[in-house]
Amino acid sequence: MKFTKGITIMLFSLFLLAIISISCEEEEVEISGDSGLIVVNDLSVDADIYFDGDYIGDVDDDDSREWSVPSGNHTVKADCSYMGDIEESKYFPKDNKIRMTLFVENSSNNILYLTVSDKTLYK
Repeated sequence: MKFTKGITIMLFSLFLLAIISISCEEEEVEISGDSGLIVVNDLSVDADIYFDGDYIGDVDDDDSREWSVPSGNHTVKADCSYMGDIEESKYFPKDNKIRMTLFVENSSNNILYLTVSDKTLYK
């Protein structure tokens, strides 16, 4: 009887954990426009990408992803799990793309810094 009760409690706990995990996932906001954003993730962790504060999706580790975005001044944030996050404000030119590469820069005293490089790609 004690064994069955223990199994029941464990299964109920796992069920609650699954519900909490599912409810914590953010829903992607659809975005479009006359400019483009390419995020290249050279990190060993996934990165959640935000555009002007809205979650637009994630980029798997060692992968890239592209979005159509509106032209103008905007803020892009990459939340990189335990590595931290980085936020950049950029001008997105009409009919062009901004490529942002996430990588870790190793300083001379072996401290890791999360950084981003960007480049405007002209059509």
